[in-house]
Amino acid sequence: MLVITVDPTNSEKRLDNYIAQSQDLTRSESKHLIKSGQVSVNGKIIFKPAFNVKSGFEIKISKTIKGNICEKISYDNLSIIYKDEHILVIEKPSGLTVHHGTKHSSNTLADKLVVDFPEIHKIGERGRNGIVHRLDKDTSGLMIIALESSAYNKLQKMFKQREILKYYVALVFGKLLEQKGIIDAPIGRNPKNPVKQALINTGKESITNYVVIQEFDDVSLVEIHPETGRMHQIRVHFSGIGHPIIGDRKYGNGYMNSVISRQFLHAHKIKFHHPITGKTMVLKSPLASDLTKVIDCLQ
Repeated sequence: MLVITVDPTNSEKRLDNYIAQSQDLTRSESKHLIKSGQVSVNGKIIFKPAFNVKSGFEIKISKTIKGNICEKISYDNLSIIYKDEHILVIEKPSGLTVHHGTKHSSNTLADKLVVDFPEIHKIGERGRNGIVHRLDKDTSGLMIIALESSAYNKLQKMFKQREILKYYVALVFGKLLEQKGIIDAPIGRNPKNPVKQALINTGKESITNYVVIQEFDDVSLVEIHPETGRMHQIRVHFSGIGHPIIGDRKYGNGYMNSVISRQFLHAHKIKFHHPITGKTMVLKSPLASDLTKVIDCLQ
């Protein structure tokens, strides 16, 4: 059983759209779940894909899609960068999914957190387990986790008000025209492929800042600071300007796929004021080992 609580930023959407977007499914897959009676909203089974969901609604999906019942990846230990009684900052490895979904019903970060911190299941909406933001499955790097409710609520507000600054390192195709720049282009669901995002005029405001760190023959290493937090924002923005992230199977061009098994994207630094003490926090994470090997090959 998968339980999803509709968040305020995604309310007033069709049920099939919401499930498709939040669980990385196609519209036809989400419609099938609904029409087959596998989805309930606030305790009532809904058969109408166009049913509108609102903030706070509880969606339950009674089974996962066939062929995606479980994950094979298991992680024994979380790498903890910082911990106190209020918050935890970890390094998420590539390949670890953050939340349960119809394609990921076990071995997620949410599962691992409950094993290491049993009381964390009480923090946030059901299934959140203290998690206040996410990284894509194949993106590695820093994540903030709340260990108690007051920190969870404060961190949610801080993310919404853009008070938490996240910095990534990425390897992108080609050489950018400017050594420093801003990509300001709205992002929304791709009308031709509903499991992908795209640059579209009707999308939401999306802003990404970047600085080139180093250039190689055919690729560039960049530091990226997204001001907004849209789904797949960094990957979509750089793909949209003709410089897709190396190794990105969804938005990339296939360049160097033979030498890297996932997108070269790592959340390497995070800056924020502690949600309880107000102390300025600047935490960093070195590149994951698989990414440093790629850089070594380019030197």
